[in-house]
Amino acid sequence: TEKAFEYCCVSADQIMSGILSNNMTLGITWGAAMETYCKILSPRQLYNVNVVQMVGCLGTGNPHMDGLELAIHISRKLGGTYSNIYAPIYVDNELVHSYLINENQIKASLRRACQTDVVLTGVGSLDSDTALQQAGYWTDKDRVYLKGKGAVGHILARPIDINGNEVAFDDRYVVGAPLSAMQSPEWTVGIATSAKKAGAAIAACRGGYINTLVVDQALALAALQLLDDLE
Repeated sequence: TEKAFEYCCVSADQIMSGILSNNMTLGITWGAAMETYCKILSPRQLYNVNVVQMVGCLGTGNPHMDGLELAIHISRKLGGTYSNIYAPIYVDNELVHSYLINENQIKASLRRACQTDVVLTGVGSLDSDTALQQAGYWTDKDRVYLKGKGAVGHILARPIDINGNEVAFDDRYVVGAPLSAMQSPEWTVGIATSAKKAGAAIAACRGGYINTLVVDQALALAALQLLDDLE
């Protein structure tokens, strides 16, 4: 429910308030969880904090849930700076992808995204209401194809299976940090609600992409049941 979603974001803010300090780099993604978190984020004045957009733009028409705007708003609330990726999440041409990730501004942002101290992210599902489909990047056919290859969710716009392994997605080149960028920060905080994201949440934890997960009761119970089934 919406109330549970907001409660999880408040809990995440409480966790983040104990983590964030001066001279840190905070990596963020996009989506509904990040939008809600941004709204309830407690303003604080920190020194030399840089907020990094880790993946390209959703382009949903709702700027409040896109990485560009979120990085700007969060950096303002923290009294810091931001680094954005002015490019779409996916491109379908390898040459175009190579050009984009080597463009000076994008290259600098990606370098920072791979050297974060803390990451805050939502957890992507393979349902039709996932932000990637709402933004037009995925279709029903794409989701069926990915599920057939074992995908259960996505992190950084990269499909993953139940063990957290990246699932290859032909001709979809991500303009963003690799999944390995989620494994090096001391803190990677994930926000997820609803039972349908149980598989994705488990996969993200198993892959080492999230080490602190904030969930609602429905997801927690579904995840416990799924883990029992997997044994």
